[in-house]
Amino acid sequence: MIEQTLDSGDSNKFTVKITVTSPFWKLCPTYNGDDADANQPKIYTINVTRDAADTNTDLNSLSIPQTALTVDGDSTIYAGTVASNVETLNINAAAAHPHARVQIKSNNTTYPADLKDATNSISEEVAAPNAGSSGEITVKVTAEDDLTTKDYKTTIVRDAAAAGGDAPLYNASGALKRREVMSPAMIAAAVGARARSLLLAAVRCGTPAAALAARKPP
Repeated sequence: MIEQTLDSGDSNKFTVKITVTSPFWKLCPTYNGDDADANQPKIYTINVTRDAADTNTDLNSLSIPQTALTVDGDSTIYAGTVASNVETLNINAAAAHPHARVQIKSNNTTYPADLKDATNSISEEVAAPNAGSSGEITVKVTAEDDLTTKDYKTTIVRDAAAAGGDAPLYNASGALKRREVMSPAMIAAAVGARARSLLLAAVRCGTPAAALAARKPP
């Protein structure tokens, strides 16, 4: 047995010498040649070429459950919009080639940080842009040759929180958010310019919006 490792795209020639140590006629009864020839070394040449590494950097799929992605211009530029209360994004991407590797870059952080830890698919949770702003997420595909790359850029726009109203104050289940604090501007927007008086009441965080709406001033 002969073992030799070839780099991608390389070729090599192996010469194998086989010597028959037993008279060939004993191994093959139909042989009618000279017995002396049967003991001569036989030379076999094997040419081996390893295929070059693939350069395919295509994506098989790209999805963000929080938004429906739409193609903008060409197949490497995408855009999506998320609601103001969306704080995280789940990025799912898979390369078309089984030996390509996929990484995600968002908020100046790359997942995984080292290319050698990447595989041909990835699912990662990243922070959404601030409400009323946009952010870019880059999915990078590195081909099997480790040299060819392609970036797929997705711009995510997060809706602005509504001025006044309930949108910035309540979570997805309709309960008052614990960390929300009404600024003077938010109070003014909620009350309106025509209000002559303002009733402030302390409420427990977690109170459903419907319960708050049902409350009436004394």
